[in-house]
Amino acid sequence: MKVFLDTNTFIRFFTEDSGDSFAKVASIFEEIEGGTMRPYTSNVVLLEVGYVLSTFYKLEKPTTVEYLNKITQMRNITVVEKTDFKQALKIYAETNVKLADILIALQVPKGVKLATLDKEFNKLKFVEKLEI
Repeated sequence: MKVFLDTNTFIRFFTEDSGDSFAKVASIFEEIEGGTMRPYTSNVVLLEVGYVLSTFYKLEKPTTVEYLNKITQMRNITVVEKTDFKQALKIYAETNVKLADILIALQVPKGVKLATLDKEFNKLKFVEKLEI
């Protein structure tokens, strides 16, 4: 299975601050390490992870960089760097979904499920979610 990892999956995994959510995302990471899931993420997700870890969790820069490096070094990870800002802006104008979430949703390749704990993505019918 191919799975696109959203910001909150990494945050829950690195911080372990939400027991039930941590256990759910940890099982996904175990499957990735075991080779039964192929991970994807994006430059927008990496930006959000860095921002949240350094501002909300107040991690020092070397720790944040270490976590971002761990993401980019995951087994078989593909980092999607292409965005369609014009399409994202159009959807943003028509919905109550955060622009960053729309950009992320548009980066999920066809045939890849989005792993997220964020309920906002339920409003975007064009993205297929992995139930966590």
